[in-house]
Amino acid sequence: MPKATPSILAMQVRKYAPRQGVLLLLAAGFVALFYDRLSGLDHSAIWQGFHAVGALQWAGALLATGCSFWAVGRYDAVVHRILATGTCEKQAHRAGIAGIAISQTLGMGVFTGALVRWRMLPDVSLWQATRLSAAVALSFLAGWAVVTGVAVALLSPLVPPWLVVVPLTGAGALIAASLFAPPLTLFNRRIRWPALPAILSIISLSVLDTMAAAATLYILLPDVVGTSFSTLYPAFLLALGAALLSGTPGGVGPFEVTLLALLPDVGAEPVLGAVLAFRAVYYALPALLGLGLLAHGAKPATQTPAPLTKPAVIPRLNNLIANAPFAEANLLRQGDKMLLSQADSTAALIVARTGQSLTALRDPLNPQHTTDALQTLHRAAFAQARIPCLYKCNARTAARARRMGFHVLPIAQEVWLDLRKFTPDTPNHRQLRRKLRKSAAAGISILRPDTLPLPDMAAISDEWVRHNGGERRFSMGVFDPDFVQSQRVYLAMRNDRMQGFITLNTCHTEWSLDLMRQHGDAPDGTMHTLLMQAIRDGASANIPRLSLAALPYPQQNRLLQQILNKGTGNGLRQFKMSFAPNQQTLYIAAPNRAALCLAGLDIACAISPADRPPQDHYD
Repeated sequence: MPKATPSILAMQVRKYAPRQGVLLLLAAGFVALFYDRLSGLDHSAIWQGFHAVGALQWAGALLATGCSFWAVGRYDAVVHRILATGTCEKQAHRAGIAGIAISQTLGMGVFTGALVRWRMLPDVSLWQATRLSAAVALSFLAGWAVVTGVAVALLSPLVPPWLVVVPLTGAGALIAASLFAPPLTLFNRRIRWPALPAILSIISLSVLDTMAAAATLYILLPDVVGTSFSTLYPAFLLALGAALLSGTPGGVGPFEVTLLALLPDVGAEPVLGAVLAFRAVYYALPALLGLGLLAHGAKPATQTPAPLTKPAVIPRLNNLIANAPFAEANLLRQGDKMLLSQADSTAALIVARTGQSLTALRDPLNPQHTTDALQTLHRAAFAQARIPCLYKCNARTAARARRMGFHVLPIAQEVWLDLRKFTPDTPNHRQLRRKLRKSAAAGISILRPDTLPLPDMAAISDEWVRHNGGERRFSMGVFDPDFVQSQRVYLAMRNDRMQGFITLNTCHTEWSLDLMRQHGDAPDGTMHTLLMQAIRDGASANIPRLSLAALPYPQQNRLLQQILNKGTGNGLRQFKMSFAPNQQTLYIAAPNRAALCLAGLDIACAISPADRPPQDHYD
């Protein structure tokens, strides 16, 4: 991606100059107040405090500073994953450390940080670098607000402990929005809430970063100050907030004024002497190292996350679907699915972003590369701060996932027919034959037209959706004219009036039942007759397998059953079991139990967007 031109740089300067001007005026007031107070202090005592710092104190402060800046760089890595930039983790980490080390010393953090990141990330434009810097600043401020609220409520004697509920409520609201709220729409752009792993990472990094930074100052304080870390930490956090909001170089002025105001019982000179040492080790030294990184420039990426390819730009999409090992690969034609694959690999998966997760639907498209595909999924999910999840995979894929450390549970039973052996003339098909006789007596005939009567089909589908409370989505199709025209469709007719229809996804080795729609007054057995005609045609076409899709696993984990199978009644089970199908267990897999529940919740939201769960009327 080409770098920005000088005109773009000037535009960015004009954009941020007014708000930075306001902050600078505010900062000037803090600095004036600081120097007014500084004029009444013993300057020689301040310098003596600086020179009194011992070698062990410098070593401890350097160690704490290194810990803090490791966390600082991780902010950038997490934000890159939230924004799905595809930037190499090491590049993002280095650019984050350099950007924050330089910008916190020079001031005007978002603007100077954007320039540093722009220089160190070769594939990032100035506008993208500015967005990145703003997102890092906002994420840190959000984490800082939670950590500061908790620390002040629990450690400050001036604040009642019960006020800890305020920051925790704010954090809880953000987590709830991440889990349940739909994406925001700002300036005609959909903005997703950060995933829960990213939120927890930001808060954890905020704790580590601020505690290490406060520890740096605490280590440098002389013994005569006599304050405890639990007293210093909330004061340091509030002083840090004042410094950040002021935008002054190094936070000079606001930080000192706030810190001394919150530590009234300690001597100002010893504290300011330690602050001078703190600025040397936490600001000046990292800034010099950051300038060195900046001068060295960008390093080549050491890793490239697998791309997510939208169906519209997948080369030879029809051929890919036709040769897939399962007919549900046709769901790639619907807009929420993408293809996950490295450019030089055949280890491809059909995936979708589902809330907190990156969920792979079914199995790898090339079963011989299952391990490579699962590793690719894990890396891609990590690159987006999401949970890697497998949904409705077979036993072989589940076993590979378990060996990689995933937690695996049975989630469904796929029911399917062997068309080479299927015959309705067995005792197991008594109910099916009864339904077929009723349908025949009612005058139902089956058509497979060359041109689909889409308006009539849409009317039946709309009636069915209204009656059943919505369409279940994600792992099954919804009625969309473009999608339906790519499927195999059978119509049920009676006296030249359509009574219902079914659609099937197809590939070379399998057909799979998808949509089932009928009028509320359609004769009993209409769906059975439609599917029976598809079975005959599949057998004639030498298709070995016809899937009736999945039913809930009977001994399923109760929590997952409540989450995923809400609204799946007995009618659909009775309809499918009337064909006496074979059964195959399907599984859900995620890195651990908690991730599995979160992924299950995500999938449930993706499957059932309607206010009322659909009911089944095929018995």
